[in-house]
Amino acid sequence: AGLLPVLSAPSGLLSPEALYLLAPWLPGAARGGLERLYSSRSDGHSFNRLCHHVVGYRGPTLLLFSDTLGRAAGLLSRADWRDSGAFQGDADAVIFTLAPRFSAVRARPQDRPGPAPPWAYLCSTGPLPPPPPAVGRWP
Repeated sequence: AGLLPVLSAPSGLLSPEALYLLAPWLPGAARGGLERLYSSRSDGHSFNRLCHHVVGYRGPTLLLFSDTLGRAAGLLSRADWRDSGAFQGDADAVIFTLAPRFSAVRARPQDRPGPAPPWAYLCSTGPLPPPPPAVGRWP
């Protein structure tokens, strides 16, 4: 096996350099290879298409996104994708930026016991809830 996971399809965001930086954070099962579930380029830009491809998937999942200014970020989660009106997430989740510089943080630091704060929200049928108490921003 190589040093980097094999991608099932090319990625405009996940360069070999970015994959190298993320590799230590990946769970063992994902280190052999990563299968793409959804791409806005090939599957469409609507939220409906994203939900169609990810809801019910039982993780781990690497979610990547970028904006028009060239900033790229994402999350790595072992949690299942659920269409729910509640915040969700797991303690092992990693939230990261790829560009303009790499930075990563666990949802719950390993030296702090207890549950992770809820950080993810996916609901296709209702209004957005108020944000959780600590909301991050771009670096």
